[in-house]
Amino acid sequence: AEVTSIDGTAGVIAGVGREELQVASKALRCAAAQQRLAVREYREAARLRPRDAEVQKRLVAARQSLRRLQAALDGPEPKPLRRFLAHYNLSIRYWDLGKPKQALAEAELACTELRAAKFPPGCAEHNLLVMTHVQAQHRAEERRLQDSLLQSPESVSASYDLGILYFDKRMLIRAEEQLKAAR
Repeated sequence: AEVTSIDGTAGVIAGVGREELQVASKALRCAAAQQRLAVREYREAARLRPRDAEVQKRLVAARQSLRRLQAALDGPEPKPLRRFLAHYNLSIRYWDLGKPKQALAEAELACTELRAAKFPPGCAEHNLLVMTHVQAQHRAEERRLQDSLLQSPESVSASYDLGILYFDKRMLIRAEEQLKAAR
């Protein structure tokens, strides 16, 4: 188990059981409570004797000690991933809607957010690579089918083939709309 001492140094305690950690945690909480009380008392003493340098010095030391204790109790700050999740989910949503440019842009932003949080891009990068590959693989066929639909908008076979192509690209909502139009 990794612990942080009062003076801010980190260390590893090997073989420490759950009960020992609970006892240590309780002791740390009690020490923080006592330190809060000490800060309150020194603040009152400083209010009563504002020119006493010794009281001011002890108040500053007590506040610093309380900050260290509170930091040890709080532990490390959790890394927020909401922005990553928003970009990642938007990339999938835009892809389903058949908007590959926006989907790729959001996937790149998701990777950027993970790198900024010092996490490996993993699934977000794979998502980006798959989207890029699928888009490049089907680009020519999609253009051909869209051009044929522009020339003959009533063509059921071209509309159906375009719907199937969107389904193959996993642009599910766009595929559904296109297949309904092919009826």
